[in-house]
Amino acid sequence: MSIKRNLCMRQNRSVPDVREKRKSWREHISENDADHLVFLDESGVNTDMTRYYARSRKNERAVDSTPCSTTILFSIQLNGKTCHTVYCGGITRERFAEYLKTMLIPTLSKIDIIVMDNMRSHHAQNVKQALDESGINDLYLSLYSPDLTPIEKNVVKAESIFKEEKSRNCTGTFTGNRKGIFHCSSFGLFGEQGYEKTSIADIARAIGVAQGLCYRYFPSKETLFDSAVEQYADQLVESFTGIQISRDQTLRQMIETMPIVAEDQNSSYYSVFHGAKNKKFHDQLSIKVCEKLVPIVEKRLQKAQQKGEIQMKDLQTAAMFCVYGQLGILLADHLEKEEKVKRIREFLIFALHL
Repeated sequence: MSIKRNLCMRQNRSVPDVREKRKSWREHISENDADHLVFLDESGVNTDMTRYYARSRKNERAVDSTPCSTTILFSIQLNGKTCHTVYCGGITRERFAEYLKTMLIPTLSKIDIIVMDNMRSHHAQNVKQALDESGINDLYLSLYSPDLTPIEKNVVKAESIFKEEKSRNCTGTFTGNRKGIFHCSSFGLFGEQGYEKTSIADIARAIGVAQGLCYRYFPSKETLFDSAVEQYADQLVESFTGIQISRDQTLRQMIETMPIVAEDQNSSYYSVFHGAKNKKFHDQLSIKVCEKLVPIVEKRLQKAQQKGEIQMKDLQTAAMFCVYGQLGILLADHLEKEEKVKRIREFLIFALHL
């Protein structure tokens, strides 16, 4: 394995027959309709954070108990629909088959395809029987290829949240990530049915939880939507701030190379905010993103001023002008994307006297 982490690759993947199977799997998966692919995976989280040593009275033992590990079993689809459950301890054949029969399969149609890895419990006889009886097809990943399923990124994100929370039980471990699941599923429905026609009951049904649990986190559909807008705005801002900028790069060079639009057209959020009937939602998102970008742009202008690239008295106003001033062009439907980018860059360079 390579020393650099970002270049690491399992040695097994370089074996000719494995490499050929991975190539064949990619070709086969592309033949299926992405809307009917259901990616399934499980993740184990260690909640054992009990000390191994303790003080006690003389001739007495210090006794304590440790919580068992937690396993989250879940699936995700392109439209944002999820189906999940949480177990104390590891996953077994019986638990996996029960999850399929009682939770996942009832939410699917016969044209859907369940995509999963080659874990032993996934090949159990009772699992194959449940899939055969339902008429739903299954597709197993190529060996040594967890990177070929998009759900792996969700697993990594979920695990990081669990570790951050340092939860001590199954319920507490999953609570922190429930809001994110509500956001994802609700926006999938908003995109399909429209905001007005989607109810809290619809969202609860799509996730596979009781309606009362939704109200526990969000008292209304409007509160859920506002929270999701906040989360999506944070994602968009992070996509801008996460761009690597060289120390030697000037402000003008940064403007000439920076992306103007950072939205992923394949996300469930995009279909909602860019729907024909949801223009006001996109405007709301744009204002929220601008609010978050202003202080970031102001700091960048401060650095440019320290280097002598610009000379301005009121950097905060300049930052607000640079950010909010783009909205008129970005929201102009009659302009092509390339034309919008060109106009914004040219005007920023002119306004900042670069």
